[in-house]
Amino acid sequence: VKKLEKIYSGYLTKELKHVLHYFLFSCYTGLRFSDVKNLKFSNIYKENNQTYISIVQKKTTGAMTLPLGKKALSYMPESGLPTQPVFEVYSNQATNRLLKNIMKLAGIHKTISFHCARHTFATIALELSGDIASVSKLCGHTKISTTQIYAKVLQSSKRNVIGLMDMM
Repeated sequence: VKKLEKIYSGYLTKELKHVLHYFLFSCYTGLRFSDVKNLKFSNIYKENNQTYISIVQKKTTGAMTLPLGKKALSYMPESGLPTQPVFEVYSNQATNRLLKNIMKLAGIHKTISFHCARHTFATIALELSGDIASVSKLCGHTKISTTQIYAKVLQSSKRNVIGLMDMM
Protein backbone atom coordinates (compact mmCIF):
# COMPACT_ATOMS: atom_id res chain seq x y z
CA VAL A 1 0.00 0.00 0.00
CA LYS A 2 2.85 2.37 0.80
CA LYS A 3 4.39 1.79 -2.64
CA LEU A 4 1.04 2.48 -4.27
CA GLU A 5 0.52 5.65 -2.25
CA LYS A 6 3.99 6.81 -3.26
CA ILE A 7 3.33 6.47 -6.98
CA TYR A 8 -0.18 7.94 -6.52
CA SER A 9 1.39 11.19 -5.34
CA GLY A 10 3.87 11.10 -8.24
CA TYR A 11 3.39 11.17 -11.97
CA LEU A 12 0.85 8.77 -13.44
CA THR A 13 -1.30 8.97 -16.51
CA LYS A 14 -4.80 10.25 -15.79
CA GLU A 15 -6.23 6.78 -16.44
CA LEU A 16 -3.83 4.97 -14.09
CA LYS A 17 -4.27 7.56 -11.33
CA HIS A 18 -8.05 7.24 -11.69
CA VAL A 19 -7.96 3.46 -11.13
CA LEU A 20 -5.43 3.71 -8.32
CA HIS A 21 -7.68 6.27 -6.64
CA TYR A 22 -10.60 3.90 -6.14
CA PHE A 23 -8.30 0.90 -5.58
CA LEU A 24 -6.63 2.65 -2.63
CA PHE A 25 -10.05 3.64 -1.31
CA SER A 26 -10.94 -0.05 -1.29
CA CYS A 27 -7.65 -0.88 0.47
CA TYR A 28 -8.82 1.36 3.34
CA THR A 29 -12.47 0.28 3.37
CA GLY A 30 -12.46 -3.34 2.25
CA LEU A 31 -15.33 -2.68 -0.14
CA ARG A 32 -15.79 -5.10 -3.02
CA PHE A 33 -15.47 -3.88 -6.61
CA SER A 34 -19.26 -4.04 -7.09
CA ASP A 35 -19.86 -2.02 -3.92
CA VAL A 36 -17.33 0.67 -4.89
CA LYS A 37 -18.93 0.83 -8.32
CA ASN A 38 -22.45 1.17 -6.86
CA LEU A 39 -21.49 3.58 -4.07
CA LYS A 40 -23.54 6.79 -4.23
CA PHE A 41 -23.18 10.00 -2.27
CA SER A 42 -26.52 9.17 -0.64
CA ASN A 43 -24.74 6.19 1.01
CA ILE A 44 -22.44 8.54 2.92
CA TYR A 45 -23.43 10.34 6.10
CA LYS A 46 -21.88 12.02 9.12
CA GLU A 47 -22.75 11.43 12.73
CA ASN A 48 -20.85 12.80 15.75
CA ASN A 49 -17.90 13.96 13.61
CA GLN A 50 -17.54 10.47 12.08
CA THR A 51 -18.23 9.74 8.41
CA TYR A 52 -19.95 6.47 7.55
CA ILE A 53 -20.92 4.47 4.49
CA SER A 54 -24.23 2.66 4.69
CA ILE A 55 -24.86 0.19 1.88
CA VAL A 56 -26.59 -3.02 0.97
CA GLN A 57 -23.80 -5.25 -0.32
CA LYS A 58 -24.36 -6.50 -3.82
CA LYS A 59 -22.89 -9.96 -3.21
CA THR A 60 -24.54 -10.85 0.10
CA THR A 61 -27.48 -8.39 -0.02
CA GLY A 62 -26.65 -7.69 3.62
CA ALA A 63 -26.90 -4.18 5.03
CA MET A 64 -23.60 -2.80 6.22
CA THR A 65 -22.45 0.38 7.95
CA LEU A 66 -18.77 1.17 7.72
CA PRO A 67 -16.97 4.00 9.53
CA LEU A 68 -14.42 5.77 7.34
CA GLY A 69 -10.95 6.56 8.62
CA LYS A 70 -8.77 9.49 7.56
CA LYS A 71 -6.96 7.43 4.91
CA ALA A 72 -10.22 6.31 3.27
CA LEU A 73 -11.58 9.87 3.44
CA SER A 74 -8.45 11.18 1.72
CA TYR A 75 -9.48 9.19 -1.37
CA MET A 76 -13.12 10.34 -1.28
CA PRO A 77 -14.27 13.02 -3.67
CA GLU A 78 -15.50 16.14 -1.86
CA SER A 79 -19.20 15.88 -2.64
CA GLY A 80 -21.79 15.20 -5.28
CA LEU A 81 -25.48 14.82 -5.87
CA PRO A 82 -27.14 12.09 -3.77
CA THR A 83 -27.79 9.84 -6.78
CA GLN A 84 -24.34 10.43 -8.28
CA PRO A 85 -21.74 7.64 -8.03
CA VAL A 86 -18.87 8.51 -5.69
CA PHE A 87 -16.38 7.02 -8.17
CA GLU A 88 -16.55 6.64 -11.93
CA VAL A 89 -15.43 3.04 -12.04
CA TYR A 90 -14.20 1.31 -15.17
CA SER A 91 -15.30 -2.26 -15.86
CA ASN A 92 -13.71 -4.93 -13.66
CA GLN A 93 -11.73 -6.23 -16.64
CA ALA A 94 -10.39 -2.79 -17.59
CA THR A 95 -9.61 -1.98 -13.95
CA ASN A 96 -7.64 -5.20 -13.50
CA ARG A 97 -5.75 -4.63 -16.76
CA LEU A 98 -4.72 -1.15 -15.61
CA LEU A 99 -3.84 -2.44 -12.14
CA LYS A 100 -1.23 -4.69 -13.77
CA ASN A 101 0.46 -1.59 -15.21
CA ILE A 102 0.23 0.20 -11.87
CA MET A 103 1.86 -2.71 -10.06
CA LYS A 104 4.76 -2.74 -12.53
CA LEU A 105 5.30 0.99 -11.97
CA ALA A 106 5.20 0.47 -8.20
CA GLY A 107 7.70 -2.39 -8.37
CA ILE A 108 5.17 -4.93 -7.09
CA HIS A 109 5.85 -8.28 -8.71
CA LYS A 110 2.62 -10.10 -7.92
CA THR A 111 -0.51 -10.70 -9.94
CA ILE A 112 -2.98 -8.23 -8.48
CA SER A 113 -6.69 -7.91 -9.15
CA PHE A 114 -9.11 -5.42 -7.63
CA HIS A 115 -10.17 -8.04 -5.09
CA CYS A 116 -6.66 -7.84 -3.60
CA ALA A 117 -7.64 -4.45 -2.12
CA ARG A 118 -10.21 -6.27 0.00
CA HIS A 119 -7.63 -8.89 1.03
CA THR A 120 -5.20 -6.11 1.88
CA PHE A 121 -7.78 -4.38 4.07
CA ALA A 122 -8.68 -7.56 5.96
CA THR A 123 -5.09 -8.70 6.44
CA ILE A 124 -3.86 -5.31 7.68
CA ALA A 125 -6.90 -4.83 9.92
CA LEU A 126 -6.36 -8.26 11.47
CA GLU A 127 -2.65 -7.71 11.85
CA LEU A 128 -3.13 -4.34 13.57
CA SER A 129 -6.10 -5.22 15.75
CA GLY A 130 -6.10 -8.99 16.23
CA ASP A 131 -9.88 -8.58 16.47
CA ILE A 132 -11.32 -11.12 14.05
CA ALA A 133 -14.94 -10.38 15.02
CA SER A 134 -14.65 -6.66 14.25
CA VAL A 135 -12.77 -7.28 11.01
CA SER A 136 -15.44 -9.78 10.00
CA LYS A 137 -18.14 -7.13 10.55
CA LEU A 138 -16.12 -4.47 8.72
CA CYS A 139 -15.82 -6.79 5.72
CA GLY A 140 -19.51 -7.59 5.87
CA HIS A 141 -18.83 -11.30 6.13
CA THR A 142 -21.87 -13.32 7.13
CA LYS A 143 -19.68 -16.01 8.71
CA ILE A 144 -16.56 -15.48 10.79
CA SER A 145 -15.06 -18.54 9.07
CA THR A 146 -14.73 -16.42 5.92
CA THR A 147 -12.59 -13.93 7.83
CA GLN A 148 -10.49 -16.75 9.27
CA ILE A 149 -9.00 -17.21 5.79
CA TYR A 150 -7.08 -13.98 6.42
CA ALA A 151 -6.07 -15.14 9.88
CA LYS A 152 -4.46 -18.21 8.27
CA VAL A 153 -2.37 -15.89 6.12
CA LEU A 154 -1.17 -14.21 9.30
CA GLN A 155 -0.30 -17.57 10.88
CA SER A 156 2.02 -18.37 7.98
CA SER A 157 3.62 -14.92 8.37
CA LYS A 158 4.22 -15.66 12.03
CA ARG A 159 5.86 -18.99 11.17
CA ASN A 160 8.13 -17.22 8.66
CA VAL A 161 9.24 -14.70 11.29
CA ILE A 162 10.04 -17.46 13.79
CA GLY A 163 11.93 -19.31 11.07
CA LEU A 164 14.03 -16.22 10.40
CA MET A 165 14.78 -15.88 14.09
CA ASP A 166 15.88 -19.52 14.21
CA MET A 167 18.45 -18.78 11.51
CA MET A 168 20.18 -16.15 13.67
